[in-house]
Amino acid sequence: MMSAMNAKEHAVKEYGIGEEIPLSVMCWTDHRLSLVLSASWEVQKSAPSDRFGKVNDALCIARRGWNIDAFTLIAEGFCSTDPSATNGMDLREAFIKPGMPVSECIAITHTEPNEVTFIAKPFSLTYPKRVVWGEELYFPGQTRIRGQDSMYPRLMSKVLTEVEYESPPVDEIEYYAELGEGLAEQGFACQWL
Repeated sequence: MMSAMNAKEHAVKEYGIGEEIPLSVMCWTDHRLSLVLSASWEVQKSAPSDRFGKVNDALCIARRGWNIDAFTLIAEGFCSTDPSATNGMDLREAFIKPGMPVSECIAITHTEPNEVTFIAKPFSLTYPKRVVWGEELYFPGQTRIRGQDSMYPRLMSKVLTEVEYESPPVDEIEYYAELGEGLAEQGFACQWL
């Protein structure tokens, strides 16, 4: 969470209010970080359904090529500090309504087979180019995201359970280079460890 917060503060100081951190995915194998994906500006600003498709394809490549068994998605979004007051509401729409308990946030969603953990760090932006952080919301082993907001945790769970690992051929260097190119075609920079 700290590195995402630092990135947000730096982006706001450098580029101003309205600047977002890129959607990123940490990919894990046996509790060790194996791969880091970062969405390009084009993916970040694309229509939600297009972005979802690109993330789907990137997660499938990661799972198949690196035997990923857990994903951690880091992105900006919206969160409710009173879920019962916003039940059934689109949080993006509730955010613009005065007095609603909705804030912009950095959201971290960690998905393993049969488990989703959600952490959100609410923030507000003030003049001049300053981020004010709220209290962290933490839901271990569960998720409080609803409706279309749960599509990414469901996607990550589905990829983990339905996409099979493919053992690399003898020439691993070329194999992983080709996978990296496939990720780049989907609009993701990648670093494998």
